[in-house]
Amino acid sequence: MTNNFIELTQTNDLPVQLNSVYIEGIEQMEDDTMITMAFGSKNFYRVKETPKQVIKKIEESGTFKMVLK
Repeated sequence: MTNNFIELTQTNDLPVQLNSVYIEGIEQMEDDTMITMAFGSKNFYRVKETPKQVIKKIEESGTFKMVLK
């Protein structure tokens, strides 16, 4: 069974566990990264990890497989 949750570090240094299936967007901001959640949710999270680090955590969770052609 695949664990869909990834752990990230919020800008206030507290951990947050997000279900990677529901991540809609990953945007690099000036000092941090903004994660927006799907399905019209108004929820977003500001985290210390870079977009590349977030994507790597999603890939490592096994939720999605990235295929480059």
